[in-house]
Amino acid sequence: MFVDDEESIRLTLPRILQSQGCVVTAASTFAEAVLHIHKSPFDVLLTDMNIEGEGDGLLVLAEMRRLQPRCLAFVLTGYPKYETTLGLLEPPLHAYFFKPVEIDELIGSVNESLANRNPGQTSSIAP
Repeated sequence: MFVDDEESIRLTLPRILQSQGCVVTAASTFAEAVLHIHKSPFDVLLTDMNIEGEGDGLLVLAEMRRLQPRCLAFVLTGYPKYETTLGLLEPPLHAYFFKPVEIDELIGSVNESLANRNPGQTSSIAP
């Protein structure tokens, strides 16, 4: 699941991830993200830190952890001021990225986290 209120990012990043073999559900608001979290299972959450309001991404993250604790959590932000806060989250994030994100770094981090969550399985987002 990918959550970001910035339309240009929401339209491009999911397409790039889909080209790498991902199935991506995108949401543009907190309410839309929560609706998807309640309806469908997810392996990975990539959420912007600020959606409609400052820190909304943490609320999305909290709801995902509450309902789908095995979902891997990643945050994407354009604000380095959150780096300290993101490093203190419990359970910790698998990673956080600053915009503009390096696609290879994002895919590598997600693949590594998936492999560590499911040792011995070949699950990944890139062929």
